[in-house]
Amino acid sequence: MSRKEIEEGGLAGDTTRSLFFVSLALYRLDKMTNVQELTIQKQVVTLTSGRDTHWCVSVSCTNQGNFCVFDFLTIIVVIVRCVCPCVSSSRPRYKLHYFKARGRAEVTRLVFKAAGVPFVDETFTMGEWPNLKPSMPTGSVPVLEMGGDMFPESGAIVRWAARKFGLAGKSDAEQLRVEEVLAGADDIRDLFLSWFFKSDPQVKTEVEEQMKQKACGFLGRWEDQARETRSSQRVYTYMVGTSLTAADLTLFDILEQLSSVPSIDLSSYPKLQNIRATVASLTPIKSYLQTRPSYPF
Repeated sequence: MSRKEIEEGGLAGDTTRSLFFVSLALYRLDKMTNVQELTIQKQVVTLTSGRDTHWCVSVSCTNQGNFCVFDFLTIIVVIVRCVCPCVSSSRPRYKLHYFKARGRAEVTRLVFKAAGVPFVDETFTMGEWPNLKPSMPTGSVPVLEMGGDMFPESGAIVRWAARKFGLAGKSDAEQLRVEEVLAGADDIRDLFLSWFFKSDPQVKTEVEEQMKQKACGFLGRWEDQARETRSSQRVYTYMVGTSLTAADLTLFDILEQLSSVPSIDLSSYPKLQNIRATVASLTPIKSYLQTRPSYPF
């Protein structure tokens, strides 16, 4: 591990305590003549029960010099600061601003939950929105707050989070397929939200018919593309590849929304229903759904 890597890993917490410990660690590593190499490797594994992170740490030493207890503690400090840069702060780094609704923010919530990344879910009512609107960059939500900056646009947020947390697909083809599902779901969601808020019965019926045609076109295509992955215990269905991606989380959300539309028969899409069941069975998603408020849309 190089000095630069130690500095970058140690300062990620951005606190005075981080700076002190990393400076101390760098000083001691310079003085340790018997430590040839300190290697820290990270491996993220996607499991059927969710995502897990494994760290492999190895220290290569020579027989020269005295390896004192303080040197050992220094290595522990470096490992903790590099492997767990947020150990000095219990506050989540991310805050998501949106209405008390699933709407355009739910897929982002699902991505964070599936990845096991803590965030603040800052929700508010429609009545509170007029006072909050001027503080949002484009006067709309969702907005992701990160490092003091505010980032709008639901599509941009979801795509960034999927890439950041390893849920955007493994190959170029998989990534493009994930993008296709996200874009198609956005088209359906636009019509769904328009339909949901329509009060005129005739207009509502017209929008519902448009939504049905659009949704059934996408759902039929996705039904053909979905693939089953068998394990010793059960069959898992994924939209892209053989592991969880943002496409599966997006389908889970859009199927939840469409289940409230009377004219759309979701039983015609058994593979997509299996994807919905696969996502709901993941431990972090299951825990989230058990405590999630009952939102109208």
